[in-house]
Amino acid sequence: MSILYQDSDFGEVRPASRLGRFSGRVAVGLLIAVFLLGCSDAGDRAASFFENRAVYRAVIHYLDAEVGRDHKEIYESLAPSSPYCIRNTYEMYLAEAKTAPAIASYRIVRISNIRRNEDRQRYPEIDKIARVEVELVLVLDDSGQEAEVNFAFPFVKERGKWYKG
Repeated sequence: MSILYQDSDFGEVRPASRLGRFSGRVAVGLLIAVFLLGCSDAGDRAASFFENRAVYRAVIHYLDAEVGRDHKEIYESLAPSSPYCIRNTYEMYLAEAKTAPAIASYRIVRISNIRRNEDRQRYPEIDKIARVEVELVLVLDDSGQEAEVNFAFPFVKERGKWYKG
């Protein structure tokens, strides 16, 4: 099948050149490539958005438990593979928590650096790691003295769930 080209100045009708067909195919190929690359990037952005939301929910769960002094929820928000959880039972944590400063309020500043665990040799249980920066108001003692601090918590993903690292 031949594509015809009409030269408007002379009214001639002649077959389209091979070069014209080739450049048309190249243009279509480039458009498809750009579209696929754009979709790939969009897919990565969508996955990142959902991962960011999952970290956010875990951070809210943990910090709400801290503000409410719900020690059972706090302990369950800690990564099971963390050195702290490996070395401390819930009872040991409770004894320690009684003397620790309380979190009166918080503000999540940013969730960043969500990435795959690149050191599976040392941390085989951890799938992903995130950095969570928060501003905390701590109640330091029974007198009610408060301190505002900026802190960065690591959060880790183990077996599909995010925990405070």
